[in-house]
Amino acid sequence: MSFAIVTKYLAPTDTKGARISARFLVGGGRVCIPFAYELDSEGRHRLAAEALIKKFNPDLAVTASADADCGFVFIAK
Repeated sequence: MSFAIVTKYLAPTDTKGARISARFLVGGGRVCIPFAYELDSEGRHRLAAEALIKKFNPDLAVTASADADCGFVFIAK
């Protein structure tokens, strides 16, 4: 079974730094991770997708990605 994961950049606020959120497209589950300045754009979003997988279903692995208007979309199997 495959799962779609959508990631999004969240701009810094007065109280929180920049971060990346990741959520499953269908069903529940969401994580936010700090913005990894040392990585490129796709690397930051992949890191968030992998954090989501680790938290909710460690048996999955990211197998594909695509650039989207709001961030990235990843497929996990």
